[in-house]
Amino acid sequence: MKMKQRIVLILLLSSSFVACGGTESKKITEPNKTTPQAAVTDNSVDTAKIIANTFSMTGGNRDRSLKMVKMSGNALEILDPKYRNDREIVLAAVTQMGSALRFADDALKSDKEIVMAAVKNQGYAFKYADESIRKDKEVVLVSLKSNEPYNLRDLDISLRSDKSFMLAVAKQNPRAFSIATKEVLADDEFFLAVVENDGTAIDKATEKQKNNKNIILTAVRQNGVALAHASIELRKDKDVVLAAVKQVGSLAIIFADVSLQNDKDILDAAKNR
Repeated sequence: MKMKQRIVLILLLSSSFVACGGTESKKITEPNKTTPQAAVTDNSVDTAKIIANTFSMTGGNRDRSLKMVKMSGNALEILDPKYRNDREIVLAAVTQMGSALRFADDALKSDKEIVMAAVKNQGYAFKYADESIRKDKEVVLVSLKSNEPYNLRDLDISLRSDKSFMLAVAKQNPRAFSIATKEVLADDEFFLAVVENDGTAIDKATEKQKNNKNIILTAVRQNGVALAHASIELRKDKDVVLAAVKQVGSLAIIFADVSLQNDKDILDAAKNR
C-alpha cells in the first residue's frame, strides 16, 4: 500500500475510534430527537464514503469490503451491489450501525438474525425491515430496548390489537402502550396494568377510566402527580388524594379539590412523607 493510502487509513481509523467509543459517539450514531426518521448524521455518511473511496484505491475486494463495513456500517451503501446480498457483509454492517439495514438487499431485510442485529444496535432500524418481520413479536420488543417508541408507528395492526402483547410492550417501554388500538386502550384491565407500571399514563385514559377509582388509585400510588388527570369527582375523594400525597408529597395537594386542600390528615401525610 502506498504511503498516502496508509496515512488516510490511519486517520480514518482514528476518527472511527472516536465515533465508536469516544464522547462524540452519540452525535454520530443517534437520530435527531425532533426528526426520528433521520437515520444517521451527515458525518457518519461522509466517513463511510471516505472509507469506501480509500478502500477502492486498493482494489475493494470482498475481504476489504467486509473490513470496511466493520469500520462504518453505512459504507454498505457504496459497495458493489453484489455485496448488499452477501449475508456476512450485511450482518457485519448492521451490527456496526443498525440503520445500514436500509442499504441491504430486500431478500435480507426479512432475515431475522440480520434484523435482530440491526435493532439491537439502533431500534429505529425496525422501519427498514421487511413487513413480514415487523410482525415478529421478539423483533418488536428488542427494538424498543433503545427507548424509541416511534418504532411502533410501523407496527402491524394484528399486534396493536393484541392486548397481552401490548402489555409486554408497555413494560418494555412505558409510553409505547398508546399505539394500541382504541379497543385495547378502552379495556379497563389493560389500562390498570399500564398505570401499575407508569401512573402518568393515566393522561391517555378515557374519561370513564379517569373516573374509575381502582384505576386512579393504582395510578396515584405509582405516581402521585397522576391525580391531575383524575376526574373531578375523584379529586374530591379523600382516599385517592391521600394516596397521591403519600406517594409524592405536598405537590399532589394542588390537584386535589379545594375541599380537601386543608384536610388535617392530608396535610399531616404531606409533612410525614
